Amino acid sequence: VHIIGGFAGSEKDLINDFAAFTRKQVQVFGNIPVEDYHFLLILLPHRAYHGVEHENSTVIILGPADQLDQRKHYKELLGVSSHELYHTWNIKYIRPEDWLPYDFTKADFSRLGYLAEGITTYMGDLMLWQSGVFSDEDYFEELATLLKRHRDNEGRFELSLADSSIDTWVDGYGRGTPRRRVSIYVEGALLAFVCDVWIIEATNGRLNLSSAMKMLFERVSRDQGYTEDQYWGILEEIVDKPWNELRAKVVDGKGHLEGYVLEAFSMLGLKLSENDSTQLLENKFGFRLLKHGDKQVVWNVFKGSPAESAGLWFDDEITSINGLEVDEFLKQADSSISSLIS
Repeated sequence: VHIIGGFAGSEKDLINDFAAFTRKQVQVFGNIPVEDYHFLLILLPHRAYHGVEHENSTVIILGPADQLDQRKHYKELLGVSSHELYHTWNIKYIRPEDWLPYDFTKADFSRLGYLAEGITTYMGDLMLWQSGVFSDEDYFEELATLLKRHRDNEGRFELSLADSSIDTWVDGYGRGTPRRRVSIYVEGALLAFVCDVWIIEATNGRLNLSSAMKMLFERVSRDQGYTEDQYWGILEEIVDKPWNELRAKVVDGKGHLEGYVLEAFSMLGLKLSENDSTQLLENKFGFRLLKHGDKQVVWNVFKGSPAESAGLWFDDEITSINGLEVDEFLKQADSSISSLIS
């Protein structure tokens, strides 16, 4: 682990945690296809979040560095690091055949973003939990975050997961056109969760999605690449489940994933509760703000909300509300909203 910039946490704990989830991933696959692996951490004084996989390393940019002694921010570092390490097997060693060879002179479209990034997102967090780096509470918080991001994105009714994967290569990895598509990271991870639960339930815990990914890793050569049919064929080989229906409804269809996720929670004996937002602007007016430096920017506007009716839209900057700075308004509004809103 190489650190550039100040790290506010315990380096001893960091090394122990990185060692734990790395050992777990190597154990799951049986080996690691590189002689050594380097985590290159660039820790910045301001807010930043980025990670990218390489042949035997990852570059991770994260900040603010002086907050990494807080569990919330430290979990971000662990999450992105585990995610990028998993890419060593799923993408750097084996990858969808659409990307072999990868042509940097054009967009290489693929339906399989949900396998490349979705499974990696799910497995990155799962490896942290199974290695003991994440507590039960930590892991459930990550699942809850995925569900919240899923529910907040109304693009799930507009574009399928497969088409969203292709669109990601067209429109970029940012948010893109509002409400147009789903996130291959979020929806792909939740789909992976459903597949994992189905396998675990059908085999009484003897096998799981990691078993399927290991089989894929062992069967696909580095210069061959895997196909969508090959992945789903392995799932069918492991257990007899309605995989074709799941694939048709969730990968090629729209709006069906949530039902399968709720069913998977029930199969595990877990109860999912839904609560109204405690944030005033979300709860009363239907929009979310995100702070970028000194700016307050509209991050989301929900369909049919008062905010949408008033003409508010994504990326609008809110400079003041009723003559007050946004933070000041929100402080006062907690106690006397009726006197501030006409």
